[in-house]
Amino acid sequence: MLVLGSSHVQKVPRQPLNKGRPGSRVTFFPSRKLGHPITCGNLTQADLCVHLEYSSEVDSYECRPAILQFEGSHFKADFCITLSDGSSSYLKLLPYNVQYQEHDDECHKLKLRLRDEGITVAWLASDDLPSPLQTSNLRCLYYYSFGANQRLAQSLCKYVMGLKGQRATVEMLLAYGACTADIYLAIFLGGLHVHLDQKLSPQSMVYGRPV
Repeated sequence: MLVLGSSHVQKVPRQPLNKGRPGSRVTFFPSRKLGHPITCGNLTQADLCVHLEYSSEVDSYECRPAILQFEGSHFKADFCITLSDGSSSYLKLLPYNVQYQEHDDECHKLKLRLRDEGITVAWLASDDLPSPLQTSNLRCLYYYSFGANQRLAQSLCKYVMGLKGQRATVEMLLAYGACTADIYLAIFLGGLHVHLDQKLSPQSMVYGRPV
C-alpha cells in the first residue's frame, strides 16, 4: 500500500547499471536520436527503444530515469519520454504476469499524487506492448540501416514516389541498384513504408505513401 505524503517530488539518480536482475540482461542500445548508447536493464526495455526511435512523435527519451521520490512513496519508471510538442511523461512496464487492474487502486493514487506535482505517469502491461513481429521488423530495419547514406535514402524515396502505383518490392529496389541499408533507412525514417505486421523479406512491398 502506498502512503502518499505532501512533500515535493525529488528526483534521485539511479545507480549505474553493470549487471541485470536474475533472468534479465543488460543491453546497451545504440540510440541515433540521442547520439549515444542507452543502458537498458533488460531486453524488453531495449526493444521499446526501437519503437521510440521509430516514432516521429518522440523527440527524446531516457531509459531508467531518476527515481521520483516523495514522503512515503517512490516511483521507478522504465522511461521518461519527451514528445515533439514538449510534453513529457514517465512510463513503467508491468511484468508479463501482472495486469494493470491488479494494481489499479495503488496506481491511481500514485498517478493523482504525481499529477499534482505536474508529472504524468503511465503503465504498460504486456498486452499493451507492440507485437513481437512488429518489433522484430523494426529491429531489422534499425540495425541493418547503420552505415546507410541519408542522401541516397532520400533519393530512393523520390524514385519510389515516381513509380506507377508508388510501390516496389525490396527485391526490385535492390535490382535498381539501391543497397539494403539505404532502403531500410528510408523506411525507418518514414520516407517509405511497409506493412510492419508482415514479416520483412525481399518480396515485401515498399510504398511511397503510408499504408
